[in-house]
Amino acid sequence: LLSNNLLFCSKFLILLTLVEVRMPSTLDALRLQVIEDTIDREGGPKYTNRADDRGGPTRWGMTVKAAADVGYTGPMETCPKSVAVAFYLKLWNRLKIDEVMKRSTALGLYLYDFGVVSGSGNAVRELQELINVLNVKETLFPDVKVDGGIGKEVLTALDSYAKGASMDVLASSYNAMRVAFCVELAKKDKSQESNVRGWLNRIHAVGEKTYGSSGISK
Repeated sequence: LLSNNLLFCSKFLILLTLVEVRMPSTLDALRLQVIEDTIDREGGPKYTNRADDRGGPTRWGMTVKAAADVGYTGPMETCPKSVAVAFYLKLWNRLKIDEVMKRSTALGLYLYDFGVVSGSGNAVRELQELINVLNVKETLFPDVKVDGGIGKEVLTALDSYAKGASMDVLASSYNAMRVAFCVELAKKDKSQESNVRGWLNRIHAVGEKTYGSSGISK
């Protein structure tokens, strides 16, 4: 009984890190829906340990390293869904998706899924590189540091870009860069050819996904 109570308390504490105690907003609902879709897209509770998967053993699409990032060190075969939700929300916050979505829902969705699959650092660096070639030799706004971290500098650059250009164009261009990123991985490492079709199918699916009240259709 004591162990069951401790398990319940630990799950409850994890849930407290996921939501604020307030009435849910449209963004709250979208956030939870995207995380649920991410878990489904990653295969749900399926456990895998493929030799050509650089992440090693995974469940809920989450690697051993990712699980440890939110404090779970048990066997991946029995890793509970609550740990995955905690990890995916932590990644959402690390990428400042709420802030990015205030500028472009599409860009936020693309950035998040890129981060899930390829790591937050890679996802942000690609965005930073794109921002830096869209400032017309720094006449519109300064280059941002390409360091793989989302901060005020990146958000300010997005605001400056949006004053005179389409955020839809930036978002679709960013998604195209992700395609190129995945193809380049397979070109450099032949073993990744077994993964590249799945990556490209996923990128297409994310681009086509409709999130009702978010106002995004493609």
